[in-house]
Amino acid sequence: MAQVFLVCEGERNSVDLRLLDAILAQRYGLPVQIEPGGGANQPRIVRRWLEQRVPGDTAILIHDRDYEPLPPILSGWGDPNERCLFWTAHEIENYILEPWLIHELFDDYRRTVAAGWVGRLLPDAAAVDAVLQAEARRLFNDHVGRTLCGELRRHKGTLGNTEINVPPVDPLAGTAAQWQAEIQAQITRLHATCAAVAATPDFQAINVLAAWGTIEAAVTQPVYLASGRYRQEMKGKRLLNLLWEHLRRHCGYPGTQDRLTDDLVGTARRVYQSVPHYTFADFDNLANRLRIATGVPTIP
Repeated sequence: MAQVFLVCEGERNSVDLRLLDAILAQRYGLPVQIEPGGGANQPRIVRRWLEQRVPGDTAILIHDRDYEPLPPILSGWGDPNERCLFWTAHEIENYILEPWLIHELFDDYRRTVAAGWVGRLLPDAAAVDAVLQAEARRLFNDHVGRTLCGELRRHKGTLGNTEINVPPVDPLAGTAAQWQAEIQAQITRLHATCAAVAATPDFQAINVLAAWGTIEAAVTQPVYLASGRYRQEMKGKRLLNLLWEHLRRHCGYPGTQDRLTDDLVGTARRVYQSVPHYTFADFDNLANRLRIATGVPTIP
């Protein structure tokens, strides 16, 4: 029988794998094997290897969005044949930063932990959101800078390749002249790419500053925080770290950041099993994509 795999980023004990297992396997009960793909380009290699290993097997890859623009990611979700998908949020940690989910965890602590620090926890989801918004403001420059770098990298990629790679010369039969010619060809290509970058207005200092201002104006508008958009686009790992530091400093939370993360994943597991309306569109869409692959009827 054909096997369906879901490849995610990270290692065997990553948040990605644990949260996907908690929701996709536990809540949706899908007959899917979740495989960690590591980092960088490794997840794509793992996905291809799983499909090539046994004919008929299917492997779907789910990536962090990072600083990629949203429209092509949504286009991928709209293509039923696409097997390399991206979260619409920055990374999977963003999904455990929903104020209602953090409030659920705090209620768990209040019910089960007899310690003074529990009484200093934030009282409701609105208070959690207010703290997250305040901490997010500290990341504005980092977010604007990384977003701008992402835009410049994508634009540079359209102008040519700047890598110097080892040429495919035969290790035994290759002559010095072949090596020199291949290397010189790469240098010639590099010169052409650099000339194209230098001639492109977007890489001139005045335009880079203008692009910074455009991104900054968008994220510093009050609606960016009030709408919760920051929880989708800003780096979830950093927001989670700042939340943990706030709890440790103001509430006396005694656990590590890993402990807080584990508890949030555990709360997501419990809530998704017991409260049907607690859900995210990305997880529902991914579950339906996996249902199609496994032959299980989809849910509207």
